[in-house]
Amino acid sequence: MQSDKMGTMVMKKMERMILFLVIAAICPILGMIGGWWIFYSQYPGASIPYTVALGGGLGILIDALFIKKWMAKAYQALLWIWVLIYLFYSVGIYGFFMGVPVPNMLLGIPAGILFASRLCAHQTPTDEVPEKARNCAWFTTLILLFACILSAVIALNDPYTAGNLEGMFALPFKITLGMIWGLIIIGGTVILLVQWWLTHTVVQRTYQWLDA
Repeated sequence: MQSDKMGTMVMKKMERMILFLVIAAICPILGMIGGWWIFYSQYPGASIPYTVALGGGLGILIDALFIKKWMAKAYQALLWIWVLIYLFYSVGIYGFFMGVPVPNMLLGIPAGILFASRLCAHQTPTDEVPEKARNCAWFTTLILLFACILSAVIALNDPYTAGNLEGMFALPFKITLGMIWGLIIIGGTVILLVQWWLTHTVVQRTYQWLDA
């Protein structure tokens, strides 16, 4: 019983920390991207670090003014807003890792924790949680599927894909088109299955801890 209470306390602290990080990072990231694009379009190559810093600083200022209000009302926000937030981070991570979809799979962890917290905030009946956990898992898996398809298209159309793989892993043999197809199909299937299982499990376990 004591361990359950400790687990609940730890999960609640973790949930608040993740919620803060997810919400607080949006404005600085958008500010830095906006600063880069706006000034680069006018003055290519000139003072890019300063404009990025200015945009990020503006984002931090906005956070300082509104973050408490946003966190207080986060779970009352419409579901499509959370969908947009998930897409925002999915695109960002996909671009940061240069089109490799594997890291996107890890988004299932914070997504599952925050979705379960939203279910608790809305006092969702326990018997409805398994279905909603499956829906959340299907959503994250579908987004990852799009990322995998895009990566596959890029890899199959890039004449340097085989050479890049050979150099990256120091392979002593030549990569063929069939091997690339096998990597796409087998690797893609594996990470999609892991994504579904990971999101579903995190939603269920988090809800159990928070609802204890």
